[in-house]
Amino acid sequence: MKNNADLFKKFLGDEFTGNYLKNVNRQINEKLTIISSFCKILAEADKSKCDHDFIIDIVNNIMKCCCQIQRNPDTCIKIFDAGQSDNLKLITIELKEFLTAFCNKCNEHIQNKCEIKLEKCDNIYINANESFLNFILLMCIRMALFRKSEKVEISFSSEWDYVTICLKINAEISDENRFCEVVTDTCNDYFSDIVSLLAEKMQGEVYTSDDCIFIKLKKSKGGSFHSNDNHTVDKRIFGIFNTMLADFDDYKYYK
Repeated sequence: MKNNADLFKKFLGDEFTGNYLKNVNRQINEKLTIISSFCKILAEADKSKCDHDFIIDIVNNIMKCCCQIQRNPDTCIKIFDAGQSDNLKLITIELKEFLTAFCNKCNEHIQNKCEIKLEKCDNIYINANESFLNFILLMCIRMALFRKSEKVEISFSSEWDYVTICLKINAEISDENRFCEVVTDTCNDYFSDIVSLLAEKMQGEVYTSDDCIFIKLKKSKGGSFHSNDNHTVDKRIFGIFNTMLADFDDYKYYK
Protein backbone atom coordinates (compact mmCIF):
# COMPACT_ATOMS: atom_id res chain seq x y z
CA MET A 1 0.00 0.00 0.00
CA LYS A 2 2.84 2.39 0.85
CA ASN A 3 4.47 1.86 -2.54
CA ASN A 4 1.16 2.56 -4.30
CA ALA A 5 0.63 5.69 -2.21
CA ASP A 6 4.13 6.94 -3.07
CA LEU A 7 3.57 6.30 -6.78
CA PHE A 8 0.22 8.10 -6.69
CA LYS A 9 1.76 11.04 -4.84
CA LYS A 10 4.54 11.24 -7.44
CA PHE A 11 1.96 11.02 -10.25
CA LEU A 12 -0.09 13.89 -8.79
CA GLY A 13 3.01 15.99 -8.21
CA ASP A 14 4.24 15.65 -11.77
CA GLU A 15 4.13 18.93 -13.77
CA PHE A 16 2.73 17.31 -16.92
CA THR A 17 0.02 15.49 -14.95
CA GLY A 18 -1.08 18.68 -13.21
CA ASN A 19 -1.13 20.75 -16.38
CA TYR A 20 -2.82 18.00 -18.34
CA LEU A 21 -5.62 17.43 -15.81
CA LYS A 22 -6.26 21.17 -15.42
CA ASN A 23 -6.37 21.56 -19.20
CA VAL A 24 -8.73 18.60 -19.60
CA ASN A 25 -11.05 19.95 -16.90
CA ARG A 26 -11.10 23.42 -18.50
CA GLN A 27 -11.81 22.06 -21.97
CA ILE A 28 -14.55 19.71 -20.78
CA ASN A 29 -16.27 22.55 -18.91
CA GLU A 30 -16.04 24.83 -21.94
CA LYS A 31 -17.38 22.23 -24.36
CA LEU A 32 -20.18 21.10 -22.04
CA THR A 33 -21.26 24.72 -21.69
CA ILE A 34 -21.39 25.04 -25.48
CA ILE A 35 -23.28 21.74 -25.82
CA SER A 36 -25.84 22.83 -23.21
CA SER A 37 -26.29 26.11 -25.10
CA PHE A 38 -27.03 24.25 -28.34
CA CYS A 39 -29.46 21.99 -26.49
CA LYS A 40 -31.23 25.07 -25.12
CA ILE A 41 -31.43 26.59 -28.60
CA LEU A 42 -32.91 23.36 -29.95
CA ALA A 43 -35.39 22.97 -27.07
CA GLU A 44 -36.64 26.57 -27.31
CA ALA A 45 -36.67 26.90 -31.10
CA ASP A 46 -39.94 27.70 -32.79
CA LYS A 47 -41.36 24.64 -34.54
CA SER A 48 -41.50 26.53 -37.81
CA LYS A 49 -37.70 26.93 -37.73
CA CYS A 50 -36.89 23.33 -36.83
CA ASP A 51 -36.39 22.11 -40.37
CA HIS A 52 -33.82 19.49 -41.39
CA ASP A 53 -31.00 22.00 -42.01
CA PHE A 54 -31.51 23.67 -38.63
CA ILE A 55 -31.41 20.38 -36.73
CA ILE A 56 -28.40 19.06 -38.67
CA ASP A 57 -26.48 22.27 -38.00
CA ILE A 58 -27.12 21.98 -34.25
CA VAL A 59 -26.19 18.27 -34.23
CA ASN A 60 -22.93 18.88 -36.11
CA ASN A 61 -21.91 21.59 -33.66
CA ILE A 62 -22.63 19.29 -30.73
CA MET A 63 -20.63 16.48 -32.37
CA LYS A 64 -17.69 18.83 -32.91
CA CYS A 65 -17.65 19.59 -29.18
CA CYS A 66 -17.85 15.87 -28.37
CA CYS A 67 -14.86 15.16 -30.63
CA GLN A 68 -12.88 17.94 -28.96
CA ILE A 69 -13.63 16.42 -25.56
CA GLN A 70 -12.61 12.96 -26.78
CA ARG A 71 -9.18 14.13 -28.01
CA ASN A 72 -7.69 14.37 -24.50
CA PRO A 73 -8.49 10.81 -23.37
CA ASP A 74 -7.33 9.53 -26.79
CA THR A 75 -4.00 11.27 -26.27
CA CYS A 76 -3.73 9.93 -22.72
CA ILE A 77 -4.34 6.37 -23.93
CA LYS A 78 -1.65 6.72 -26.63
CA ILE A 79 0.86 7.93 -24.03
CA PHE A 80 -0.12 5.06 -21.71
CA ASP A 81 0.14 2.49 -24.52
CA ALA A 82 3.59 3.78 -25.46
CA GLY A 83 4.72 3.66 -21.85
CA GLN A 84 3.46 0.12 -21.33
CA SER A 85 4.38 -1.45 -24.68
CA ASP A 86 7.77 -3.14 -24.53
CA ASN A 87 7.18 -5.02 -27.77
CA LEU A 88 4.97 -2.82 -29.94
CA LYS A 89 3.52 -4.61 -32.96
CA LEU A 90 5.07 -3.22 -36.13
CA ILE A 91 3.91 -4.03 -39.64
CA THR A 92 5.27 -3.32 -43.10
CA ILE A 93 3.65 -0.18 -44.53
CA GLU A 94 3.86 1.05 -48.11
CA LEU A 95 4.53 4.68 -47.31
CA LYS A 96 3.24 6.34 -50.49
CA GLU A 97 -0.10 4.56 -50.15
CA PHE A 98 -0.31 5.34 -46.44
CA LEU A 99 0.52 9.05 -46.82
CA THR A 100 -1.82 9.46 -49.80
CA ALA A 101 -4.71 8.19 -47.66
CA PHE A 102 -3.56 10.38 -44.78
CA CYS A 103 -3.46 13.55 -46.92
CA ASN A 104 -6.85 12.81 -48.48
CA LYS A 105 -8.48 12.36 -45.08
CA CYS A 106 -6.90 15.54 -43.68
CA ASN A 107 -8.04 17.53 -46.71
CA GLU A 108 -11.62 16.33 -46.19
CA HIS A 109 -11.52 18.15 -42.86
CA ILE A 110 -9.47 21.29 -43.56
CA GLN A 111 -9.63 21.62 -47.35
CA ASN A 112 -10.56 25.32 -47.33
CA LYS A 113 -8.05 26.31 -44.65
CA CYS A 114 -4.85 24.35 -45.08
CA GLU A 115 -3.70 22.07 -47.90
CA ILE A 116 -1.92 18.86 -46.92
CA LYS A 117 0.06 17.82 -49.98
CA LEU A 118 2.18 14.75 -50.67
CA GLU A 119 5.08 15.52 -52.96
CA LYS A 120 5.83 13.22 -55.91
CA CYS A 121 7.47 10.09 -54.56
CA ASP A 122 8.31 6.46 -55.27
CA ASN A 123 7.13 3.36 -53.45
CA ILE A 124 9.02 2.55 -50.28
CA TYR A 125 8.31 0.34 -47.28
CA ILE A 126 8.76 1.03 -43.58
CA ASN A 127 8.24 -0.84 -40.32
CA ALA A 128 5.75 1.06 -38.16
CA ASN A 129 2.59 0.93 -36.10
CA GLU A 130 -0.28 2.49 -38.06
CA SER A 131 -2.06 3.89 -35.01
CA PHE A 132 1.08 5.54 -33.62
CA LEU A 133 2.16 6.86 -37.03
CA ASN A 134 -1.25 8.41 -37.73
CA PHE A 135 -1.22 10.02 -34.29
CA ILE A 136 2.28 11.47 -34.74
CA LEU A 137 1.41 12.86 -38.16
CA LEU A 138 -1.82 14.40 -36.84
CA MET A 139 0.09 15.97 -33.95
CA CYS A 140 2.36 17.53 -36.60
CA ILE A 141 -0.64 18.79 -38.59
CA ARG A 142 -2.12 20.29 -35.41
CA MET A 143 1.20 22.06 -34.80
CA ALA A 144 1.07 23.49 -38.32
CA LEU A 145 -2.53 24.62 -37.82
CA PHE A 146 -1.70 26.29 -34.52
CA ARG A 147 0.93 28.22 -36.50
CA LYS A 148 -1.85 29.17 -38.96
CA SER A 149 -0.14 27.41 -41.85
CA GLU A 150 -1.84 27.44 -45.24
CA LYS A 151 0.04 24.44 -46.59
CA VAL A 152 1.92 21.41 -45.31
CA GLU A 153 4.10 19.66 -47.88
CA ILE A 154 4.96 16.06 -47.05
CA SER A 155 7.90 14.24 -48.61
CA PHE A 156 10.22 11.43 -47.64
CA SER A 157 13.73 10.21 -48.38
CA SER A 158 15.61 6.98 -47.81
CA GLU A 159 19.11 6.49 -46.43
CA TRP A 160 20.68 3.22 -45.31
CA ASP A 161 18.20 1.43 -43.05
CA TYR A 162 15.95 4.43 -42.38
CA VAL A 163 13.28 6.53 -44.09
CA THR A 164 12.79 10.15 -43.07
CA ILE A 165 9.37 11.77 -43.51
CA CYS A 166 9.53 15.56 -43.78
CA LEU A 167 6.56 17.84 -43.11
CA LYS A 168 7.36 21.32 -44.41
CA ILE A 169 5.15 23.97 -42.83
CA ASN A 170 4.22 26.94 -44.97
CA ALA A 171 3.07 29.64 -42.56
CA GLU A 172 1.91 32.28 -45.04
CA ILE A 173 -1.43 33.77 -43.93
CA SER A 174 -4.05 35.53 -46.02
CA ASP A 175 -6.71 37.87 -44.62
CA GLU A 176 -9.44 35.71 -46.14
CA ASN A 177 -8.24 32.50 -44.53
CA ARG A 178 -7.71 33.07 -40.82
CA PHE A 179 -8.62 30.55 -38.17
CA CYS A 180 -10.72 31.25 -35.15
CA GLU A 181 -8.59 31.59 -32.05
CA VAL A 182 -7.74 28.15 -30.65
CA VAL A 183 -6.19 27.96 -27.20
CA THR A 184 -2.98 25.94 -27.23
CA ASP A 185 -3.54 22.81 -25.18
CA THR A 186 -1.19 20.84 -22.96
CA CYS A 187 -0.57 18.23 -25.66
CA ASN A 188 0.71 20.96 -27.96
CA ASP A 189 2.90 22.36 -25.18
CA TYR A 190 4.44 18.88 -24.77
CA PHE A 191 4.50 18.12 -28.51
CA SER A 192 8.16 17.00 -28.65
CA ASP A 193 7.85 14.76 -25.58
CA ILE A 194 4.73 12.98 -26.84
CA VAL A 195 5.75 12.40 -30.47
CA SER A 196 9.27 11.38 -29.44
CA LEU A 197 7.88 8.79 -27.01
CA LEU A 198 5.66 7.26 -29.72
CA ALA A 199 8.44 7.31 -32.33
CA GLU A 200 10.91 5.65 -29.99
CA LYS A 201 8.50 2.75 -29.55
CA MET A 202 8.74 2.26 -33.34
CA GLN A 203 12.56 2.41 -33.14
CA GLY A 204 12.50 5.88 -34.68
CA GLU A 205 12.83 9.53 -33.72
CA VAL A 206 11.25 12.94 -34.35
CA TYR A 207 13.19 16.19 -34.66
CA THR A 208 12.43 19.69 -35.92
CA SER A 209 13.95 22.66 -37.71
CA ASP A 210 12.53 26.18 -38.15
CA ASP A 211 9.92 25.17 -40.72
CA CYS A 212 10.08 21.35 -40.90
CA ILE A 213 9.23 18.38 -38.73
CA PHE A 214 11.14 15.15 -39.46
CA ILE A 215 9.99 11.63 -38.58
CA LYS A 216 12.72 9.01 -38.93
CA LEU A 217 11.61 5.36 -39.03
CA LYS A 218 13.20 2.03 -39.90
CA LYS A 219 13.00 0.83 -43.49
CA SER A 220 11.35 -2.53 -44.05
CA LYS A 221 13.59 -5.23 -45.47
CA GLY A 222 10.63 -7.29 -46.62
CA GLY A 223 9.60 -5.01 -49.48
CA SER A 224 6.34 -5.62 -51.29
CA PHE A 225 6.32 -9.30 -50.30
CA HIS A 226 5.41 -8.31 -46.74
CA SER A 227 3.35 -5.25 -47.59
CA ASN A 228 0.01 -4.83 -45.90
CA ASP A 229 -2.41 -3.67 -48.60
CA ASN A 230 -5.31 -3.25 -46.18
CA HIS A 231 -4.45 0.13 -44.71
CA THR A 232 -7.74 1.76 -43.80
CA VAL A 233 -8.52 5.19 -42.43
CA ASP A 234 -10.55 5.23 -39.22
CA LYS A 235 -14.12 6.14 -40.19
CA ARG A 236 -15.68 6.10 -36.71
CA ILE A 237 -17.50 9.20 -35.46
CA PHE A 238 -14.87 9.46 -32.75
CA GLY A 239 -12.07 8.30 -35.01
CA ILE A 240 -8.65 9.87 -34.71
CA PHE A 241 -9.03 12.32 -37.62
CA ASN A 242 -12.34 13.64 -36.27
CA THR A 243 -11.02 14.15 -32.75
CA MET A 244 -7.60 15.57 -33.67
CA LEU A 245 -8.85 18.04 -36.30
CA ALA A 246 -12.14 19.12 -34.71
CA ASP A 247 -10.61 22.36 -33.39
CA PHE A 248 -9.94 23.57 -36.91
CA ASP A 249 -12.37 22.02 -39.39
CA ASP A 250 -15.90 22.54 -40.66
CA TYR A 251 -16.43 18.81 -41.07
CA LYS A 252 -20.04 17.62 -41.31
CA TYR A 253 -20.65 14.50 -39.25
CA TYR A 254 -24.28 14.41 -40.39
CA LYS A 255 -25.76 15.80 -43.62
